[in-house]
Amino acid sequence: FCVDCGALWFSCTLRRVRRLNWAMDIPTLSTAELPLPERLNRCDQDLQSFNQKVYDMSTEMRGQLRSVNALKSEIHGHVDSLALRVDRVERDVEYLQNKIPDSSDVEIEESVIEQQEKEAQQKKKAILQGKALRVPFTGTKGPSLTPEPQPHTITPPPPNFTPGTVQSGSTNGCDGVVPDCHGVTQNGSGSSSGTSPALVLVEVTNESVCGGTVVSTKMNGLLSRVTRPDSLVSLDHCSTHLSSIKSQKIVKKAGDVTGSWMKDPTKGSSRIYFFSGPRNSTLLEFVSLKAFTDTNWTRKAEIITLPLPWQGTGHVVYNGFIYYHHADTRNEVLKVHLLNRTVTDRMLLPGAGRMPAYGLSPHSLLDLAVDELGLWAIHADPDFGGNLVVTKLDSSSLAVEHTWDTNCKSHDAEGAFIICGTMYVVYNSHSGGRSTIKCLFDIHDNVLTEGMPAIFFPKRYTSHSGMHYHPKEKQVYAWDDGYQTIYKLDTKRKQAA
Repeated sequence: FCVDCGALWFSCTLRRVRRLNWAMDIPTLSTAELPLPERLNRCDQDLQSFNQKVYDMSTEMRGQLRSVNALKSEIHGHVDSLALRVDRVERDVEYLQNKIPDSSDVEIEESVIEQQEKEAQQKKKAILQGKALRVPFTGTKGPSLTPEPQPHTITPPPPNFTPGTVQSGSTNGCDGVVPDCHGVTQNGSGSSSGTSPALVLVEVTNESVCGGTVVSTKMNGLLSRVTRPDSLVSLDHCSTHLSSIKSQKIVKKAGDVTGSWMKDPTKGSSRIYFFSGPRNSTLLEFVSLKAFTDTNWTRKAEIITLPLPWQGTGHVVYNGFIYYHHADTRNEVLKVHLLNRTVTDRMLLPGAGRMPAYGLSPHSLLDLAVDELGLWAIHADPDFGGNLVVTKLDSSSLAVEHTWDTNCKSHDAEGAFIICGTMYVVYNSHSGGRSTIKCLFDIHDNVLTEGMPAIFFPKRYTSHSGMHYHPKEKQVYAWDDGYQTIYKLDTKRKQAA
């Protein structure tokens, strides 16, 4: 019985060894060749040899695993050391940038400098002419002593001007238009009836060409003139689309980590508006980019206090008004006159405010934009899968003209801007990386969005918190982790899909 059990055990063991498919030299034994005890001894020896080989192999694998772990630790050490060196270099570069005068930091083209110098000379000449020609105002008729009007130039009223009326200049086929806003006399009758007691009259004159209206407002006895465009660019004449990012200019590092800065794209305006932080009620105004980049830039700033606080970084300045998201409201957009600091209009943007407009900018529930066609609003709709929604607004009345649902996701988006009715959405990662335009939406369907290559930004820092396109300059004013940056765009004409 024991012999039969041993034979059965040997047979089962042999089958298991053959299943393992190891390269072992175990001969097939028959009962006629060797007696059973020898066969059992041979089987035990083979099994011991097999166990030894398995043990040696596991020992070798453990040794190799220890070597891999050692190499892994060494690589981690090298990566950490490299990260520390890179961080030290960045701090050194930032230190040097703060030590070098701002005039050396700013990369401004010669044409921009010449334009700023020309505007400064014109303003200085106008002021000198105004001082030379200014006489006491008696209200009697006589020759006009008003110098040639310039944007944002203080000039005396004509002798035949009566407060509380609207006067029209040469029409040239255009009618004078009085802006519809609080604190402004309308329809040419009566005195001012707004909330601001300082605004007492409005005079409207027209340019020699039917392209705009000069709105003159008298405050505290002085007149200031601002050019007002008559209409938006025709859709047929707006045929620009973004081809690539041409260059990057690091202008300054100032303010909070998040914020926005921009220009008023109205013709003739060179003023810079500086909004620091995701929530505030004050902003800074500079007469030019050169004043903003000056060493004593804070002394050259005019502090503007708004009647109600703003939230996020999606505000815009357009035609002498600031449009922004009213803080502590879900979707209220305010229109404030920058001259008299009064709210001239307000509206509730349908569907906005239930989620951030961009996944990487949680402080902005809605984003306002300006392009060649006028004023726009961008928000994300959770009922539409979190995709972005574009709304065209009337800049005068804040009425909704049209709304488009887009296929652009708000997840991992950090901002967007609009050029000629085409929205370009900029994406990034939570850890910070290279900003990329990966989605665009054209309201005219003139651009083939599928298959277009991604457009990369030459980024230097973490993430954009505000991006504003300037239609005249073809530039984007961006706020990059506290650095005020300008991206010059390379644009081309749109081609039908």
